[in-house]
Amino acid sequence: YHLMQALAFERRSLAPITYGGFKRALEELVKYAAQTEHEGKPLSQNSVIRAKLADLAIDLEVLRMFAFQIAWRISQGQIPVYESSRNKIMSDEVMRRVAITGAELLGVYSQVDPDSEWSKLNGTIQGAYLGFPGMAIAAGTAEIEKSIIAQFGLGLPKSY
Repeated sequence: YHLMQALAFERRSLAPITYGGFKRALEELVKYAAQTEHEGKPLSQNSVIRAKLADLAIDLEVLRMFAFQIAWRISQGQIPVYESSRNKIMSDEVMRRVAITGAELLGVYSQVDPDSEWSKLNGTIQGAYLGFPGMAIAAGTAEIEKSIIAQFGLGLPKSY
Protein backbone atom coordinates (compact mmCIF):
# COMPACT_ATOMS: atom_id res chain seq x y z
CA TYR A 1 0.00 0.00 0.00
CA HIS A 2 2.86 2.40 0.78
CA LEU A 3 4.33 1.82 -2.67
CA MET A 4 0.95 2.66 -4.21
CA GLN A 5 0.85 5.88 -2.19
CA ALA A 6 4.30 6.83 -3.45
CA LEU A 7 3.38 6.12 -7.07
CA ALA A 8 0.14 8.07 -6.69
CA PHE A 9 2.17 11.26 -6.25
CA GLU A 10 3.67 10.73 -9.70
CA ARG A 11 0.30 10.13 -11.34
CA ARG A 12 -1.80 12.78 -9.64
CA SER A 13 -0.30 15.66 -11.61
CA LEU A 14 -1.15 14.16 -15.00
CA ALA A 15 -4.75 15.37 -15.16
CA PRO A 16 -4.09 19.10 -14.69
CA ILE A 17 -1.08 19.01 -17.02
CA THR A 18 -3.04 17.16 -19.70
CA TYR A 19 -6.07 19.38 -19.23
CA GLY A 20 -4.11 22.61 -19.59
CA GLY A 21 -2.19 21.57 -22.67
CA PHE A 22 -5.02 19.95 -24.53
CA LYS A 23 -7.66 22.54 -23.63
CA ARG A 24 -5.52 24.95 -25.61
CA ALA A 25 -5.17 22.41 -28.43
CA LEU A 26 -8.96 22.02 -28.55
CA GLU A 27 -9.42 25.79 -28.74
CA GLU A 28 -6.96 25.90 -31.64
CA LEU A 29 -8.70 23.01 -33.40
CA VAL A 30 -12.05 24.78 -33.06
CA LYS A 31 -10.55 27.95 -34.53
CA TYR A 32 -8.94 25.95 -37.35
CA ALA A 33 -12.27 24.23 -38.13
CA ALA A 34 -14.03 27.60 -38.29
CA GLN A 35 -11.41 29.13 -40.59
CA THR A 36 -10.78 26.19 -42.94
CA GLU A 37 -13.15 25.41 -45.77
CA HIS A 38 -13.88 22.11 -47.47
CA GLU A 39 -16.17 22.02 -50.50
CA GLY A 40 -17.07 25.66 -49.93
CA LYS A 41 -18.13 25.31 -46.29
CA PRO A 42 -16.21 25.74 -43.05
CA LEU A 43 -15.16 22.45 -41.47
CA SER A 44 -17.01 23.58 -38.36
CA GLN A 45 -20.31 23.04 -40.19
CA ASN A 46 -19.59 19.34 -40.70
CA SER A 47 -21.66 17.38 -38.17
CA VAL A 48 -19.03 14.66 -37.71
CA ILE A 49 -16.30 17.19 -36.96
CA ARG A 50 -18.59 19.11 -34.61
CA ALA A 51 -19.39 15.90 -32.72
CA LYS A 52 -15.72 14.95 -32.41
CA LEU A 53 -14.80 18.39 -31.10
CA ALA A 54 -17.71 18.28 -28.65
CA ASP A 55 -16.55 14.85 -27.44
CA LEU A 56 -13.10 16.30 -26.77
CA ALA A 57 -14.65 19.17 -24.82
CA ILE A 58 -16.58 16.69 -22.66
CA ASP A 59 -13.48 14.54 -22.08
CA LEU A 60 -11.46 17.58 -21.06
CA GLU A 61 -14.10 18.75 -18.59
CA VAL A 62 -14.25 15.28 -17.02
CA LEU A 63 -10.48 15.37 -16.66
CA ARG A 64 -10.73 18.82 -15.08
CA MET A 65 -13.26 17.58 -12.52
CA PHE A 66 -11.03 14.59 -11.74
CA ALA A 67 -8.13 16.99 -11.11
CA PHE A 68 -10.28 19.09 -8.77
CA GLN A 69 -11.34 15.99 -6.86
CA ILE A 70 -7.74 14.94 -6.26
CA ALA A 71 -6.80 18.46 -5.16
CA TRP A 72 -9.71 18.44 -2.71
CA ARG A 73 -8.73 15.03 -1.31
CA ILE A 74 -5.15 16.20 -0.79
CA SER A 75 -6.41 19.38 0.91
CA GLN A 76 -8.32 17.11 3.31
CA GLY A 77 -5.10 15.28 4.21
CA GLN A 78 -5.97 12.16 2.23
CA ILE A 79 -3.64 10.35 -0.16
CA PRO A 80 -5.49 9.62 -3.40
CA VAL A 81 -4.37 6.20 -4.60
CA TYR A 82 -6.99 4.86 -6.98
CA GLU A 83 -7.99 8.37 -8.08
CA SER A 84 -4.47 8.95 -9.37
CA SER A 85 -4.73 5.77 -11.41
CA ARG A 86 -8.12 6.86 -12.74
CA ASN A 87 -6.65 10.21 -13.75
CA LYS A 88 -3.72 8.51 -15.47
CA ILE A 89 -6.06 6.37 -17.57
CA MET A 90 -8.23 9.36 -18.47
CA SER A 91 -5.21 11.56 -19.26
CA ASP A 92 -3.84 8.92 -21.62
CA GLU A 93 -7.21 8.55 -23.32
CA VAL A 94 -7.66 12.31 -23.72
CA MET A 95 -4.18 12.64 -25.21
CA ARG A 96 -4.93 9.80 -27.66
CA ARG A 97 -8.28 11.29 -28.67
CA VAL A 98 -6.89 14.81 -29.15
CA ALA A 99 -4.03 13.42 -31.23
CA ILE A 100 -6.22 11.28 -33.46
CA THR A 101 -9.00 13.86 -33.85
CA GLY A 102 -6.42 16.57 -34.54
CA ALA A 103 -4.67 14.39 -37.12
CA GLU A 104 -7.99 13.66 -38.82
CA LEU A 105 -8.92 17.33 -38.87
CA LEU A 106 -5.56 18.72 -39.98
CA GLY A 107 -4.76 15.89 -42.37
CA VAL A 108 -1.17 15.84 -43.60
CA TYR A 109 -0.50 19.18 -41.89
CA SER A 110 -0.71 17.42 -38.53
CA GLN A 111 2.60 15.68 -39.23
CA VAL A 112 4.55 18.61 -40.66
CA ASP A 113 7.67 19.67 -38.76
CA PRO A 114 6.68 22.30 -36.16
CA ASP A 115 9.34 24.67 -37.54
CA SER A 116 7.97 24.47 -41.08
CA GLU A 117 6.03 27.36 -42.60
CA TRP A 118 3.26 24.80 -43.31
CA SER A 119 2.94 23.74 -39.68
CA LYS A 120 -0.48 24.03 -38.07
CA LEU A 121 -1.02 24.57 -34.33
CA ASN A 122 2.76 24.85 -33.76
CA GLY A 123 3.17 21.07 -33.90
CA THR A 124 0.89 20.39 -30.93
CA ILE A 125 -0.98 17.62 -32.71
CA GLN A 126 2.22 16.11 -34.08
CA GLY A 127 3.70 16.05 -30.58
CA ALA A 128 0.59 14.46 -29.11
CA TYR A 129 0.37 11.91 -31.92
CA LEU A 130 4.00 10.88 -31.53
CA GLY A 131 3.86 11.05 -27.74
CA PHE A 132 0.69 9.24 -26.76
CA PRO A 133 1.94 5.66 -27.24
CA GLY A 134 4.85 6.30 -24.88
CA MET A 135 2.77 8.21 -22.36
CA ALA A 136 0.33 5.31 -22.22
CA ILE A 137 3.19 3.17 -20.88
CA ALA A 138 4.94 5.74 -18.68
CA ALA A 139 3.89 5.66 -15.00
CA GLY A 140 1.88 2.47 -15.58
CA THR A 141 -0.18 0.96 -18.35
CA ALA A 142 -3.98 1.07 -18.34
CA GLU A 143 -4.07 -2.59 -17.26
CA ILE A 144 -1.93 -1.86 -14.20
CA GLU A 145 -3.96 1.24 -13.38
CA LYS A 146 -7.23 -0.68 -13.65
CA SER A 147 -5.85 -3.32 -11.30
CA ILE A 148 -5.04 -0.57 -8.78
CA ILE A 149 -8.55 0.88 -9.15
CA ALA A 150 -10.08 -2.56 -8.63
CA GLN A 151 -8.03 -3.22 -5.50
CA PHE A 152 -7.93 0.18 -3.81
CA GLY A 153 -11.07 1.81 -5.20
CA LEU A 154 -13.45 -1.13 -5.34
CA GLY A 155 -11.94 -3.28 -2.59
CA LEU A 156 -11.45 -6.31 -4.83
CA PRO A 157 -8.70 -8.81 -4.00
CA LYS A 158 -5.37 -8.76 -5.83
CA SER A 159 -5.42 -10.42 -9.21
CA TYR A 160 -1.98 -12.00 -8.85
